[in-house]
Amino acid sequence: ISLNPAYCSMFINENATPSMMEEERFSILNDGDLDIKGVIARPKKNGRFPTVVLAGGLLDTADSAYIKELAKLFLEHDYAVVRFDFTNGFGKSGGRAENITISQRARDLEMVIQYTKRRGYINEGKIGIVAYGFGAMATLVLEGFQALSKAIVLINTPEQIDDTAWTRFDEPEMARVR
Repeated sequence: ISLNPAYCSMFINENATPSMMEEERFSILNDGDLDIKGVIARPKKNGRFPTVVLAGGLLDTADSAYIKELAKLFLEHDYAVVRFDFTNGFGKSGGRAENITISQRARDLEMVIQYTKRRGYINEGKIGIVAYGFGAMATLVLEGFQALSKAIVLINTPEQIDDTAWTRFDEPEMARVR
């Protein structure tokens, strides 16, 4: 499946407007004292919604085009959707990109899911994760230790850290992030 905006747009109701959804912006302090920033969007209806957490790749943010397109797709099907920026990455969350580790991303994802489950409009028994690249690796790490979701979809998951397109690190640095 191609996840480019042209593909996703086939499924999106062009008549959907922001007034058909509600958004809650959040900021969570992680265990490294860095802010994880994101947004939870949900249909503008009463009830507890099944939820999809979108975990982007190495260079992605909550505002990456394909992340926003996927969010629209799920919202149209009455899901709540969580988009967020990992710490030590790109986007609005705290930290520096040179400090990226898979384990920190897994901890960030865990905190986002725990925060999401506490929202009154979320059906905590129906949370899924759609993850791409490094976000998919973080999901595997997290779900390997504790199952926080009912379903996961992993897209373009590197088999190992060396399989990524972004390997400008020297060997000692690669060993540190493994």
